[in-house]
Amino acid sequence: KSFNYEDSVRFFGRDDDVERLYRDLKSTSGVLILTGTSGSGKTSIINAGLIPRLESENPDYYWSSETFSAISKSGGVLHYVLEQLNLAWHLKSKNIAVDDLHRQLVASITGGVAFLINVVKENTQPCFLVIDQLEEMLASSAQANEKIIVEFKTIQAIVEAFTSLDILLAIKSESLGRFLDCEAVVEPESSSVTSRLSAENWKAIIQQQAIFSGLSFEIKAGDASLDDLILSEAIHTQDSLSMLGFLLEQLYQKAIQRGSNTSLLVFSDYEQLGGLLGAVACRANELLKSNGADEGLVSEFYELFVGQTQGSGPFIKSVPITVIELVRPPLRKIIQNFIDSNLLIYIENSEHEPAVKFVHDRLLNKWPELKEWIEQSSDYLLWRNQIDQDFYSWQIAINTYEGNSADKGTEGNHYYWMYVSLKLWIKLENEDCQKKWQVYIDRKIVNAKESSIDVIDQTSYKAVIANVIRSDVLGNSRRDVCADESLLNNISLI
Repeated sequence: KSFNYEDSVRFFGRDDDVERLYRDLKSTSGVLILTGTSGSGKTSIINAGLIPRLESENPDYYWSSETFSAISKSGGVLHYVLEQLNLAWHLKSKNIAVDDLHRQLVASITGGVAFLINVVKENTQPCFLVIDQLEEMLASSAQANEKIIVEFKTIQAIVEAFTSLDILLAIKSESLGRFLDCEAVVEPESSSVTSRLSAENWKAIIQQQAIFSGLSFEIKAGDASLDDLILSEAIHTQDSLSMLGFLLEQLYQKAIQRGSNTSLLVFSDYEQLGGLLGAVACRANELLKSNGADEGLVSEFYELFVGQTQGSGPFIKSVPITVIELVRPPLRKIIQNFIDSNLLIYIENSEHEPAVKFVHDRLLNKWPELKEWIEQSSDYLLWRNQIDQDFYSWQIAINTYEGNSADKGTEGNHYYWMYVSLKLWIKLENEDCQKKWQVYIDRKIVNAKESSIDVIDQTSYKAVIANVIRSDVLGNSRRDVCADESLLNNISLI
């Protein structure tokens, strides 16, 4: 969980990042972009570090910090900036209506900015505005539209016209390239948050936070201290900053459950949790429970982010945002909760698409419930991996087909899921296996946009088999397979 402005008194270990960001902000005459990896603490550094730093310099500093999604729901980027300027600079008292100013800027950026300069004195109250989690603008299958791009160009023109105004855009470093490609902001200055903290910074985060909260760490014989063990694990674990918060929270909860000496964090609780990653697993289970996820929904969630191969075993999958947008609402809610808690992180996959994945690959072994599910679902995951490979080959065949381009996507989707389900019935002769995979196929058929199959049975498949078997099965082109009775008698070819 990110630190808020009110948490500044207990925000430790990030002084270097705060001071670097402060210097970069003061040396920038336009929009400043702050980048950092998922879970690196950008929001905390801004709200609990930079803003109090600005206020210590000038108690009259006006500031506002909002996420892009919240801003989008309340009128958009330009509306947000103008509303805050109205509050900071008292535009209404100068007979400037925000809606009128908005219309002027939309009609002409140059003219609107010139009007604002003419009525607002330069020695006005200093104002600092933050648009956080800007990657939300890109975390959609839809590209940033022209209206949003123009709004960013407009606020850049405004901030460059007033030395008393600073605007900071915070975005995950994984998404920075795509944002810059939009050319919404021209040649912006940038600052960054380090993803690797020094031992001294980690020590301050762990020990000073504990002291502030009235907690202490158990010391074993030989002066082995629990905080030193946690420090060592944090230093040697990638993306461990957000994990540390989960661990300390879980250790404190266990201390409360013990009932005696609730301020002491002990080795036995740490070992029971399984360290940093074990605490992450506990937090993940809490999220699933709080969402009321039953066994089926949990399996659906695991299935989305975990795969398995015959040779290499289980692996963490990155899932494109375009796929997540199509899952049913209860699953999408769980995914968003995991993203908000930094248990799922944004990345750019090998196809240069925005995607999300579990925060750490080692969760495969450190999350007991997930590990058990993988062991129980091993055959299924191997089968799924083969199906995914078939789908990849199928997509290539569709893309290389030189027919009517309008039917490639929908027809391909339709035929692919018929092909998968047909292949399933033929491959799996065991009735129990058929029932087990029936749920999966039902879900896929329902989700297939152009699917017309209402009843899943072998008869319906035979009725459409001539349209289903394709080049990857028989070596023929998609359009050359005849509805021959011999094909119906040679199902074993699949």
